[in-house]
Amino acid sequence: MCKEKYSAKLEYIFALFDYNQSKTLNFDELRLSITSFFNGICRLVGLELPTVKDIAHRTGLIMKFADVVDLDFRLSYDEFRSYMKHDFETQDFLLKYCGTQTYANANRRYKVNRF
Repeated sequence: MCKEKYSAKLEYIFALFDYNQSKTLNFDELRLSITSFFNGICRLVGLELPTVKDIAHRTGLIMKFADVVDLDFRLSYDEFRSYMKHDFETQDFLLKYCGTQTYANANRRYKVNRF
């Protein structure tokens, strides 16, 4: 998976998060996935685990900013992909821990670091 293109990695992540295989992510699926993901990463790098409240807040923010097409409090793959592409905090995280980023993030980082 490491050598796959960004889009293939994103499809894989979406499929992992879609526990009921509905082709959408609901709040609980996203919250559970974020909890598992952050707990694993934090343990791996020795950081304090996020609280349940922090995870629920972050999940709510993701839903708020990603569910922009149909406002059904579910994320389609297109909504998920668009969010991941445009949220530079997430992009920087993926670059640091997964070695992948979009062209837009690489371009943004180049411009920031150039000056």
